[in-house]
Amino acid sequence: MNSNTRTLRNPVEVLTTIPELCGFMPVESLVVLPFSEKYGGAVMRIDLPAFEHEFEMYAAAVAANLTRFHDITQVAIAIYTHRPLGLDETPYEKLIAALIAVCDVTAIEVATVLVHASDGWCEYGGSRSGTIESLQHDHDLLAQSPTARLQIQPAAVEARDELAQLLHMVDEVMPRLHPFELLETWDELELAAAVEELDEYVLRLAVVVSGMRSVALTGLLLHHIGYGAEAVNELLAVYLLHSRAQRGRPGDAVLEGWWTQGFQCGREEDAPHTDEASEWSAASDFLQAAIDRVAIEAVDLDRCERATRLLRQLAAHLENDRRVDVLSVLAWTHWASGNLTAADYYAQQVLRSDQTHPLAIEIDDLCARAVLPGWIGSTGCAGGVRDADLHDLIANDPLS
Repeated sequence: MNSNTRTLRNPVEVLTTIPELCGFMPVESLVVLPFSEKYGGAVMRIDLPAFEHEFEMYAAAVAANLTRFHDITQVAIAIYTHRPLGLDETPYEKLIAALIAVCDVTAIEVATVLVHASDGWCEYGGSRSGTIESLQHDHDLLAQSPTARLQIQPAAVEARDELAQLLHMVDEVMPRLHPFELLETWDELELAAAVEELDEYVLRLAVVVSGMRSVALTGLLLHHIGYGAEAVNELLAVYLLHSRAQRGRPGDAVLEGWWTQGFQCGREEDAPHTDEASEWSAASDFLQAAIDRVAIEAVDLDRCERATRLLRQLAAHLENDRRVDVLSVLAWTHWASGNLTAADYYAQQVLRSDQTHPLAIEIDDLCARAVLPGWIGSTGCAGGVRDADLHDLIANDPLS
């Protein structure tokens, strides 16, 4: 469905294509390209294990993720390491043997295993090898930090100062904010490439950033980013049913009280445990619902891509103490889209500043265990499907 295809005919083409697929040069990484017969498009990158006793468990976890591609038949594996090529033993040779063994058990053919070392590259069990220069790629550019493209660029000083002053005022009124006001403000920011009036633009930024201080409102925003307004309505319906059953009150009364009093701003453990603050066992249930949904239903990749651009823009306007909430949402958005590398990077950025951040803790744990979103198992080796892919397929259908 993607006209921008490329044929990989030899190890050099595999090794020069992987950085383009990842968006950066992998460092101390295992990269796996899954294929259905001869066709693929997905890529899986995981940090290499630190200790040899972890190799078998690590290989089993990799195989478990690969089998979630329902149409997988073979894989190409590449290891990127700073270790030099050894005369007697290939770097990570025991790990490679473990990977081949588990793939054999799961009936996945290992087409090739390539090792990209500090002083050259080689094919495991084969005769092909070469120097780094022979890859005919601009390694000076690719060898930069693997997160170089993920850095947040500073915003205009004027907008940053204006936002910092406005946030204090918005935080005061945020507990009375209707949840849909937050989501409408998000949509307005997302659709507007640029707002001519600086005050109006900064006010919208302040509303969204302040709303992310609430754990529950953040959970609603995640549903909105990944699935849209209908998913938010579904989540609220579950909340209302639970609240009505727990408190014996009509749904409208529960909802009215929630909108009037709002969710507690700040971290859940800092909030007083009133009935309103613990309606649904815990506000973190809204976050968990967003994570659980990704296990069974694919996110809208186009919505997530737009959200990523907006979240990076938001983060650029903030000081570190307020930036962590935005970066945690950015981590979830990347994880839900299948980009574990970027998700782990942003989660780590948050945890360096706030080790108790609930969403960052969840995403960090998922990335550490190399847990891919469950919906990936229903897409096949070609990767996620976007609306544009479906339109192209329909337009090129010879029967239409």
